[in-house]
Amino acid sequence: MLDAETASRVRDALFAQKYNLLLGAGVSLDSNDRNNDPIMGAEALRTSLCELTGSRASSPLWRVAGHLTPEQVETHLRKPFHGCKGGPTVRAITKFSWKTAFTLNIDDALENAYETEPGRLQSIVSVNYTREYEIFRNPQELPLVHLHGFVRKPEDKFIFSLQEYATLQRGLNPWVQVLSGLIVSEPFIIAGTALFEPDLEYFFAHRPSNAEVLARAPSILVEPYPDTGTRKDCERLRLVLVEATLEDFLAWLTAEYGPPPTPLALREPQVRPRVVGGTPVFTSTAFWSEFDFVQPSQAESSTPPDKPSSFMFGRPPDWDDIAQKRDVPLHSQLRLIDEVRRWQASSEQNQVLCLAGRAGAGKTTTIRRVAVELASHGIQVFHLKARGGIDTDSAVRFLSTVADPILLTTDSFAEHGEQLLDIIAEMGGTKRICILAEERQYRMRLVKDILEGIPNRIIPDEQWRIEESVELIRRYSDLGLIGNAAAVTDPRSFANQLAENTAAESVCRILNDFRPLRAIVRSLWNDTIATGRPALLATAVAYYCHPVGVHREIILAMASDDLLKDLNAADAPLRVVEHPDNSDYLLPANGSIAALLVEEMASKKSSRLLEIVVELANELAPFVTRATIKQRSPEARLAGRLFDADGLMPELLKANVDKFYELTHEKWKWNSRYWEQRALFISDRDRVLSIQHARYAVAIEHHPFPMTTLAKVLFSSIKEGVGDRQAYFNEALDLMEETLRIEATWERGRSKKAYWTTIEGVSAYVNSGGVLTLRQTQFVEKTIINIRKTFDDDTDLHDRAAQLADRIIQTNGGTEK
Repeated sequence: MLDAETASRVRDALFAQKYNLLLGAGVSLDSNDRNNDPIMGAEALRTSLCELTGSRASSPLWRVAGHLTPEQVETHLRKPFHGCKGGPTVRAITKFSWKTAFTLNIDDALENAYETEPGRLQSIVSVNYTREYEIFRNPQELPLVHLHGFVRKPEDKFIFSLQEYATLQRGLNPWVQVLSGLIVSEPFIIAGTALFEPDLEYFFAHRPSNAEVLARAPSILVEPYPDTGTRKDCERLRLVLVEATLEDFLAWLTAEYGPPPTPLALREPQVRPRVVGGTPVFTSTAFWSEFDFVQPSQAESSTPPDKPSSFMFGRPPDWDDIAQKRDVPLHSQLRLIDEVRRWQASSEQNQVLCLAGRAGAGKTTTIRRVAVELASHGIQVFHLKARGGIDTDSAVRFLSTVADPILLTTDSFAEHGEQLLDIIAEMGGTKRICILAEERQYRMRLVKDILEGIPNRIIPDEQWRIEESVELIRRYSDLGLIGNAAAVTDPRSFANQLAENTAAESVCRILNDFRPLRAIVRSLWNDTIATGRPALLATAVAYYCHPVGVHREIILAMASDDLLKDLNAADAPLRVVEHPDNSDYLLPANGSIAALLVEEMASKKSSRLLEIVVELANELAPFVTRATIKQRSPEARLAGRLFDADGLMPELLKANVDKFYELTHEKWKWNSRYWEQRALFISDRDRVLSIQHARYAVAIEHHPFPMTTLAKVLFSSIKEGVGDRQAYFNEALDLMEETLRIEATWERGRSKKAYWTTIEGVSAYVNSGGVLTLRQTQFVEKTIINIRKTFDDDTDLHDRAAQLADRIIQTNGGTEK
């Protein structure tokens, strides 16, 4: 059915769970309805509806379906396609592991197959087009997205007409946007549908001529009876045509290559950790999707390979780079190893060690090198590779079976720290766990807040020694990557030039004849192809804000057809590479150069930077929902950084920040966080408008975050003497009382931010002559008591609370007798 080369690529991607499905009515034709009769096909349905409505016999389905009354929809659409029994084709689908499935069908035949087939490899999660976008983290689950409606969701409309579908597309339906992006960047198997369907034409309009290159595996149309038009369409869209039924094609793949591996088999390491007992498949798959089990290095020699890794050009290391000892051993790494081994030998229950330093300082490499070395000392080491939130329940269940001591390592502690600490807390002291993490220096204030009350050590990174820089130069010389002859013959003198540079900056200078960094950045930018610059800068901005990187789909939405091929090329001046832990996410090859590029654009081409930041934020919009915010998805986290009024963007965009909020308004006006940040940004300039924006945020979402923001803005207005002081104070204090009440029900309890906002706001009010009512006094006194109980080691908060308590007694007399 496929030539040998194509078949090999298909097998590799399919057996790695990289393929998506796009299914039409044809896949259900050999299934039965609830009466055990064959499911009605699209043509039979069209004919019956024409007769029912008195429409012309030639009327298309989308037109005649739009004429149905609600009663007719129930009788002739929902009931005939509800309660179906899966036939051979949909049952064959269940024997493979898929990434995501999209269907144009409204029936539940595929759901039935997954619910009843004993040999299924995944469980199914039905998603109607009306459902809020979310991420399905566990590859044991297959999300099946119904683009036209679903019989098990009778409260939602069926989408048949072109007008309705166009409205869905214009409304930026997230599932439509996701499919539009995936069909460009990832391999699909398309079956049971004709390519000339209106909605398919919409999706394929976004598919570039080099889609097969971008997807790294061919997309396939399975069609048993193709005509000339179908063949030409496949050639035009670069689809591989398989002339067979889907059932026969899947059977052929199994006969040729054997049964596909399960999602767990694809992720579970060959060398397993020491465990007591077992865990369910769902739990194990979830855990191994988010963690690597770190093994001692098996490399016998530190001799670099003949072909340099992308790591040598600035990409974060993968485990192969560490195993091959491509990194330079550092004296500072011994300190971390000693710290963990000291904990291992002690009786301490849990510990957190966090390496702090500048971006590009080599923290990620250090964490991975130390993890590998410690694995050889009897510690079971697990490295967090998840890009977004963690399935903490599955992690707790799995780690409960692991023999301790346990070391958990991670990059970007500010992103994952709270959830890692939740894992430790939920385990209730049953295991000894140490966390070894890293974070950029400018985020250490947030790290310290997360670690409040937790035994921890913050370890600043150390400047490289001259001998270490000499070794770095020697390794690049051995690979023939140095163009400066003097550096080859006298590496020590050039090592001195790198004394103030980070590791990533040093690499960049070595590769570019040791020129000054900013001159290198300008030269590389000018040498980058013009069509690739927008996506390159967007990738750099994303990394600058959030080191996880940016999803491939986001960049492809901003890019020319040839983008990834050009920017991934080995000779590209500024390369974009895949994240070593997740190939769906893209990074600049050298993070330090990317940061300098962003800062250079902010200084010299601020309008161009604004344009890119706006486009990046707007492309993120469909992927950020209340659900993904709760899931801590990378897209939600990146958007949060872009809109943060106290974050990096105001410093970069400067006078253009107002324009940024204005140009993103249409795509983000539904989002309460958007209005919070607008309120905070203008609070010093326009208190009244700031309050209105914050009130609107609360109206959109009655949540402690926007309520705290509104209270903060109201308290600030009181302090500045703006507006009705008494009314503002009453509103603000009521908001904080409600916030603390809601947060008390949260698993992690009330946040310190809510307490600080309350104490600072009440203090400003009382110090300016305000008088509390008896009820307000009782609430504030209760709040102060809770602070003493909950944050016993935060002396600053305790002192402010004590000062407020004294002031209340002086002013109001308190409530104590």
